[in-house]
Amino acid sequence: MARPDRTQRTLAVVVDAGRVVTEWLAAVDPDPATPTVLPGWDVATLVAHLAAGLRTASTTLGAGTRAGLTSVGRYLAAYGPAARQIADRDRRQAADLGWPGVRDDLVAALAELTAFADAPLPERVAGPRGVLKTPDFLATRVVELVVHADDLGRSIESPGPVFGRAVVTMAVRSLTEALGDNHPGHTIEVRVPPHAAVQCGIPGDGPTHTRGTPPNVVETDAPTFLRLATGRVTWREALAGGTVSASGIRADLSTLLPLW
Repeated sequence: MARPDRTQRTLAVVVDAGRVVTEWLAAVDPDPATPTVLPGWDVATLVAHLAAGLRTASTTLGAGTRAGLTSVGRYLAAYGPAARQIADRDRRQAADLGWPGVRDDLVAALAELTAFADAPLPERVAGPRGVLKTPDFLATRVVELVVHADDLGRSIESPGPVFGRAVVTMAVRSLTEALGDNHPGHTIEVRVPPHAAVQCGIPGDGPTHTRGTPPNVVETDAPTFLRLATGRVTWREALAGGTVSASGIRADLSTLLPLW
């Protein structure tokens, strides 16, 4: 049997992450009206958002493109300006469907995406924020599932979904890649063991280190990095909480994160 290519392997990780989230939601059965850690979002709206993201993935996979590629960093950064529009869309969907409907919609959206498991997939796709290689686009769906599952767990004060290593690694690597895309250079090495490491630069920093390990090193765990990269926690808060170690006079990510 032929080994699945990178696109199919990435799709399998998305499906696995979605399965973990849907099973967790069924088990904890949260109050849909509970406010989340994201201002203005309740549980129902956030679950509706996850369903919309999975359904967008299915729609996007169904139509390839030959248009020019954007980087993962630029793609993710484009979410910022669209945040209000996205929130309004998901809030309306949650209100229209009601809580049982929202949960069912997430399950249905995951089933639609799972149906692509044995289908030929395009090399690149036009997602809502630009054109990406198909595995890179699918990896953004993993980021969304992992980050928002963490949001949900913290919002209802319950242990969140427990993802396998492949899921967490894909989410972390996508965001470290985006950090390197947006801030190229060799001033700081950011380590998130055992998942990823990336070197990046600080704007206006002058000549940068070019060989070996940079003199400035930041190390943190996966949950902290994901929260830093997406604006759930600030650099100062992470340092104060002891979840980040920083060595070197320029080991400071406060001007580089969040990514959007």
